[in-house]
Amino acid sequence: MRLGALRRAVTGSPLREGPFDLDAVTRYVLGLSEREAVTKVQRGELFRVALDENMEGARSLAGLAAFRLVLDGVFCVARTLPRTGGSRGRNWTGGRIRELDTSQAVGVAQQPYGVPPLGEADPAPYVVLAAEGGHDHVVVLDGDGTPHRVTTEVFAELLALDPLLAGLPDGTPVVLLVPEAGARGLDLPRAVADRTGRTTWATSGRLRFTPQTEGGPAVVSPEHRPGETAGAWGFSEPGEVLDPAGAPLPGRAGPRELLARGRERASPRAAWTGGRVRGAEAAAGPAAGFSSSACRAGRGPRCAVGAVSLGGNAGWRSISRA
Repeated sequence: MRLGALRRAVTGSPLREGPFDLDAVTRYVLGLSEREAVTKVQRGELFRVALDENMEGARSLAGLAAFRLVLDGVFCVARTLPRTGGSRGRNWTGGRIRELDTSQAVGVAQQPYGVPPLGEADPAPYVVLAAEGGHDHVVVLDGDGTPHRVTTEVFAELLALDPLLAGLPDGTPVVLLVPEAGARGLDLPRAVADRTGRTTWATSGRLRFTPQTEGGPAVVSPEHRPGETAGAWGFSEPGEVLDPAGAPLPGRAGPRELLARGRERASPRAAWTGGRVRGAEAAAGPAAGFSSSACRAGRGPRCAVGAVSLGGNAGWRSISRA
């Protein structure tokens, strides 16, 4: 059975072992709590997701869980970050952002591994904003604004499905403006880098999102609490995912190599200039690869979308969920 094979690909989960448990698989894919009783309708939803033609190339249950979030509208226009010349990123903060000021995002603390390529960087990065997150999860919002706490593996699969990111040039980095996403072992940014094939930046510190005021931009800045050290920015490259024992897999970078790369990134040539990201709501338009009905928030729990990417050279297939 295909679901049986996919559940064995879920890392760090009891789903991998023991007899097949349909209800446990349903809870994982639909994002239900471990104690929630699974209904017949929810099992049917699992099979609808699993049998969708877009999921023919799914590598694990995390891919199915990510696709279910796409059907819920996490990529709709309301969750798209406007930028000059088009849309480059996702806004899961819950606030409406037309202009974003990232000039304070790094702060004044020394950054031994360099600073993220924000501001006037070329190529401009793919930016993810989330008000809540951590070293092992990110909270994303669907088309209706409902929050979903997603694990590291599901988040990496979700970004791999994003047509905005898939449509950007090779070499475009990912910057996670997500509180503490780079804390503890860099597991989350490493997973994103490995799954998307792109350099991924994250901070170990907290971030503050100041809402947009009349005539002014929304501001991202570090948040320091008494007794806490300032967060540090770091980057992860594809191929740095660690084995279960916490060691680099064969042929992948170790701590010394990462430190050397960080010093190279901290050179004046790679310096971050800060600045603002601008873009009118009209400039955002429907996300690349999506239909004009990209978001129908307020008309039920689903958000209709036009297409998703399976990453790499995979083609596009139309999908719609009423």
